Amino acid sequence: METKEFLENTLAALKKQEKDLLPTEENFVKLEAIRGQIACIEEKIRKLKNFNPFAEKIKKEKNRGMER
Repeated sequence: METKEFLENTLAALKKQEKDLLPTEENFVKLEAIRGQIACIEEKIRKLKNFNPFAEKIKKEKNRGMER
């Protein structure tokens, strides 16, 4: 599993690449691919920030209590 720091470093590198590419017809496909990767990495970072392994356990215990 990727760490948050690794993803942030990758994100910074991709944003720099995006900034350096000139918006021409030849680079349009590359820009779109980079933007797609950026969106994917931002989503992974958001999931890592919101991930709490104990929340799943608590949720399961609450559901079990409601069934009884």
